[in-house]
Amino acid sequence: MPMENPNPPPLRPDEKGWGVFCHASLLLGLGVIVPALVYWRTSDRESPLGRHAREALNFQITIYLYSFLCALLIPAIIGLFLLFGVVVTGAVIGLIGTIRAWRGATVHYPFCMRYVLGKDHPFRQAKR
Repeated sequence: MPMENPNPPPLRPDEKGWGVFCHASLLLGLGVIVPALVYWRTSDRESPLGRHAREALNFQITIYLYSFLCALLIPAIIGLFLLFGVVVTGAVIGLIGTIRAWRGATVHYPFCMRYVLGKDHPFRQAKR
């Protein structure tokens, strides 16, 4: 299995704003729309901008899924506390991701399920 490049190329200056906007869209209330559009419009999805859009999209889908599951538990009272925790954690981790993207670093969110996979993902390698 090929190893992922530990030092991928940084975002180009003309892509930096879009990369930051992908991560900040959760904080701005735009949700998955911005990273999905950026990922869809990126010609090379393995470019640094494509990777940032894919990571932000996966994280935001995961946060929405966790929030939905917590909302189902609201009648049991515990869901309200869990939902608060998911929202606060999502905002803090999203802010950290936005700052890392602004600095040009690679962003990898913890506790994130991978719905949109890149070419180098092990599941994609196993299908070949």
